[in-house]
Amino acid sequence: MARSTSSSGRGSPHSARSRICPLVSSPPGGLPQPAPATKAAHVVVPLDATAGETFAIAIDSCLDHLRPNRLCWLETEYPDCLHQTRVSTRRLRALFSLMRVLVRDDPVAQEIKVRLRLVLTPLGPARDLDVAIARARDEGWDTADLQRLQTARSVAYARARSALESVAWERVWDELAWWRSRSTWLGHVASLRDGPARHVTDEALDRRYHRIILAGPHLMTMSDHALHRVRIEGKKLRYGCQFFDSLYPEAGVVHTDDGGAVSVPLHFADAVAGLQDTFGLVNDHAVAENVRDDLGLVSGTDIARPSRLECVRAWQRVADLAPFWRVG
Repeated sequence: MARSTSSSGRGSPHSARSRICPLVSSPPGGLPQPAPATKAAHVVVPLDATAGETFAIAIDSCLDHLRPNRLCWLETEYPDCLHQTRVSTRRLRALFSLMRVLVRDDPVAQEIKVRLRLVLTPLGPARDLDVAIARARDEGWDTADLQRLQTARSVAYARARSALESVAWERVWDELAWWRSRSTWLGHVASLRDGPARHVTDEALDRRYHRIILAGPHLMTMSDHALHRVRIEGKKLRYGCQFFDSLYPEAGVVHTDDGGAVSVPLHFADAVAGLQDTFGLVNDHAVAENVRDDLGLVSGTDIARPSRLECVRAWQRVADLAPFWRVG
């Protein structure tokens, strides 16, 4: 097998319990406030890395993203820490999809991916209510409505805490650690695992890009659900650009307005993030309406439905970019 890039305990996000969310200073006499959540760090994959090594490095990146945010939220219930806990785990699930050719015939890997989705489910309502409360405060919603939202969030937070401290949560990460530590890891695709990373990553990026481009002519008429599916493909493409950035140095850089420079893969990821955000407004609108209906809120009735034209414009900005993985 290719040289290992993982280390003991790397597969379990609860193996470093001392990494609690750092605190920042408050004015004299005030209580310390939690620092902002930890965002994903830049992933660096050696240019000569194999596909298996790339997979392992990206898994470690997801776990390093997850650990401090989960612990931060359990310690402080800081909303952004919960959000980044979800993001880190979704990045990991997206990685499994991107590396599909390595894991599609591995029943343990497929089981892990399914269980990751299940353990994340209770965190969704909590995040939706965090977003609703932030909007309610920004827009000065009715006090009774804000109280209803806060009460609902307390219930959702209790469920999220139960999920993050559950036996099921511990088991899925223990299984991930066991799966990737086996001497036969990905042995059923050893030639792909030990071959050049780009034999896998080029196809992974192209598959998601192709699906997004094909959706363009139908954006104005497709259902909200179909639009959401395209957004998910965009999310996978964006994460792939970030995971595999350093494998494409020949793609060059883009110079920014402030005199800096960003790699073409990360510039591409930024464009796809814009697509995600714009498409996400449609989903956010539906979620907001559901929250209002479920809780019987009277505020927020003037929410305008997002324009599909904006979705088309965001799609066009991605379509106008050359697929960097096809260079050379």
